[in-house]
Amino acid sequence: MLLKRMARHVVAGCILLGSATGCFKLQPVATPGTALRGGDEAAFDLTDQGRATLGGQIGPQVQRLAGKVVTATDSGYVLAVSTLTYFQGGTSLWAGEQVSVPTAFIGRTYLRRFDGKRTAVFGAGLAGGVLAFFLSTQLIVGGGNSNDPEGPPCCNEQSLGRWP
Repeated sequence: MLLKRMARHVVAGCILLGSATGCFKLQPVATPGTALRGGDEAAFDLTDQGRATLGGQIGPQVQRLAGKVVTATDSGYVLAVSTLTYFQGGTSLWAGEQVSVPTAFIGRTYLRRFDGKRTAVFGAGLAGGVLAFFLSTQLIVGGGNSNDPEGPPCCNEQSLGRWP
């Protein structure tokens, strides 16, 4: 009974942990020119003109920059950059340096959104792993359901002998 209750608590805790951390993904914005708001997590694919113009500030060969929108206007965005993605496949982490990106330099816009399916799968997998570990250790140790007040035979005084 106690084992079942503990197992339920472990599973519930793992699911909550998975939900709290969450899984996110970048989803393309369907309508070009959709207004983003300050605080949105976004990513922009740069145009050739954008790469050429911003290259001195963010470096050459940047395909996409991602971060938090600081300000948004009709003419562009100020982004607190967290990640740069390069055409060669590499990435560079930034610490929130602000970059002004005019809308003319943006090829495609993405929003970072919560992904419920990924989070559920992650939480269920985490819960299953923890539960399997918990149950396997209970089986190895013996579970602690013994009604013998002296404990298992390996650990009572008679099997160990008395110390003088």
